[in-house]
Amino acid sequence: MKRTITFLIVCCLFVLLWSACERSEYHQLVTKERRSGISNDTIFHGIYFGMSRDDFFAHCWELHKQGVFRQGSNNMTVEEFLSEGLRYKTRMNFYPNFTEEGLIDEMPAHFMYEGWAPWNASHSADSLELDVVQYLEKKHGGNPFIQVDVPNSSVDVFVKVDGSRQILLKKDDNSVTAHYTKLEK
Repeated sequence: MKRTITFLIVCCLFVLLWSACERSEYHQLVTKERRSGISNDTIFHGIYFGMSRDDFFAHCWELHKQGVFRQGSNNMTVEEFLSEGLRYKTRMNFYPNFTEEGLIDEMPAHFMYEGWAPWNASHSADSLELDVVQYLEKKHGGNPFIQVDVPNSSVDVFVKVDGSRQILLKKDDNSVTAHYTKLEK
């Protein structure tokens, strides 16, 4: 149920973003990247769009045995501690959404500073958001993130589009969520 709600929120943000930015920098970027014909299925750590559920579990288990991944929050996600490339130690929790055929079609990844607390301003979501933008730009290369205002909302998002892969960043109260999706042609 939680994944369904998250997916609906992302879809609504995407529709709002698309309709509001019809001739915007975002729209021009999406159009250019779609026309490039580049299929970018890479998410991270060898995980990719179209990966089967069984392959995902086997892949994550191997990385778990190597000490890269661990069991995430509420035993419902995969967790990685990121210490390089970010100002503070950061947790990344993720678990993909699968199609009816059991293939990855979206990957929400939640980032949170390890030392976050309401009174710790240096570990705020605002600081984390800029940190995650820089981290993912360095990790993935390609186009930079662009900031897009969502009309009739107090939400601003950052979006990065490289070929057919889109990464949309949304800041919450104490975390940042990166939604990896594959754009249709």
